[in-house]
Amino acid sequence: MRDERRNTLLAGGFVVAMLAALLVWIALLSGRTGPTEPYFVTYERVHGLRAGTEIFFDGYPVGLIDEVTPQDGEAGRRFRVDLSIRRGWPVPDDSRARVLQGLFSRVVVDIRGGASGRLLEPGSEIAGEEASDVFSEAGTLVARVSDLVEELRPLVAQASQDAPTILAHLEAFTADLDRASEQLQALLSRENVDRVGRSLERMEEASGSLSELGRGLDGTRARIDGVLARVDELVREDRGDVSEALRDLDHSLSTVARHIDAIAADLETSSRNLSEFTRQIREDPGVIVRGRERDEEAVRP
Repeated sequence: MRDERRNTLLAGGFVVAMLAALLVWIALLSGRTGPTEPYFVTYERVHGLRAGTEIFFDGYPVGLIDEVTPQDGEAGRRFRVDLSIRRGWPVPDDSRARVLQGLFSRVVVDIRGGASGRLLEPGSEIAGEEASDVFSEAGTLVARVSDLVEELRPLVAQASQDAPTILAHLEAFTADLDRASEQLQALLSRENVDRVGRSLERMEEASGSLSELGRGLDGTRARIDGVLARVDELVREDRGDVSEALRDLDHSLSTVARHIDAIAADLETSSRNLSEFTRQIREDPGVIVRGRERDEEAVRP
C-alpha cells in the first residue's frame, strides 16, 4: 500500500514538473520572459498585426505586440498598436517602426534605430512608417501594364498596316548601303591607296621644295633690303656724282620734251615713206633692181 502511494506521488510529481517545463518553454518561445516596458505606434493600416506579433529592433527580437486598438478621429480611422519592449532597451527618439510583410513570411514590426542621442521614455510613441501592400501594389502594376497595352494596341495595328511600306523602304535603304559599300571598296582599292600614298609623298617633297624656296626668298629679301639701304644711304649723303647724273637726266628730259613735236613729225614722215616703200615692193618687187626712174621712162609713149 505504501509502495503504491509512493509510485502515485512520483508519477504526479513528474507530470507537474513536465507541465511546469512546458509552461516555461512556451514562455521562452513567446518572448514574454523578463520584464518589459510599454510603447505604442499609430498606423493607418495594420497589415495583419495582432496581439502576439513579434517586434524586432534592427532585426533583433525585443518584444511582442500587446494589443491593436482602432481609434476614430478627425483625420479618419487609425490603429494604435501597443508594444511591449524588453526593459532597459534603448530606443532613440528618431527611431521608426515599420511593418515588414513578405509574400511567404509572417508579418512583424521592425524598429529601425535612429542616430539621436536622446532616448524615448517608456510609454512614448514611436514614429510609424507605413508599409506598402504587396498585393495592392501588384494589382496597381497590373492595371498600369493593362493601360499601357491598350495604348500600344493602336500603334501596333498601325505598324502592322505600314509594315509592307516599311519593309520596302528598308530594302531600298539596304540596296543603297550595298552600293555605297561597293563604291567605298572601289575607292579604297589597293591602287587608289598607292596613289594616295604617292600623292602624299609628292606633297611632302613639294613642301620641302617650298621650304627651300622660302629660305632662298629670305636671302633675296635680305639682299634687296641691303640694296635699298644702300640707295637710301646714297640719297641721304647727296653725293656729287649722283646729283650730277640727276641734273643731266633732267636736262635731257627737258630737251626731249621741247623737241618732242618735231621728233614726232619726223617719225610720222618716216613711217609714211616706209609704208609707201613697202607698198611698192609688194606691188612690184622688181623696183628694187630697176629703180623708180626706169619704170617711169618705160611708161612714157
